[in-house]
Amino acid sequence: MESSADEPLRYVHGTGELLDGLERELEGREPGERIVVRLGPDEGFGEFDPALIDSIPRDQLPAELELVAGERLIVSVEGGGEEEELEVRILEVDADAVVVDVNHPLAGQSVTFELEVRSVSGPEPGP
Repeated sequence: MESSADEPLRYVHGTGELLDGLERELEGREPGERIVVRLGPDEGFGEFDPALIDSIPRDQLPAELELVAGERLIVSVEGGGEEEELEVRILEVDADAVVVDVNHPLAGQSVTFELEVRSVSGPEPGP
């Protein structure tokens, strides 16, 4: 989910669309309020987890795919009977395997949000 000054982010409060710490700070805010929210890794994108560095056999990736360390790659993984797409960062490439980091790009970092509440509306009318 991304937003800029030109494109406000619309979300439904309490549905888990935002980081918990960010949503908590927006609770009860009124239109026109400006706030700065700083979240540590525990409330933001999580701690960096070395267990999320993995090796993918090169033959499981398309041969024509150009793999460059430092770039990001979308891979499909199967889990629980469903296929899920993950964005990974390529760490190393050799003839036999590709080492990837599955951590969120901001894992382990504090993040700061500068926000302005533009509008607040009540619940949608029911059927």
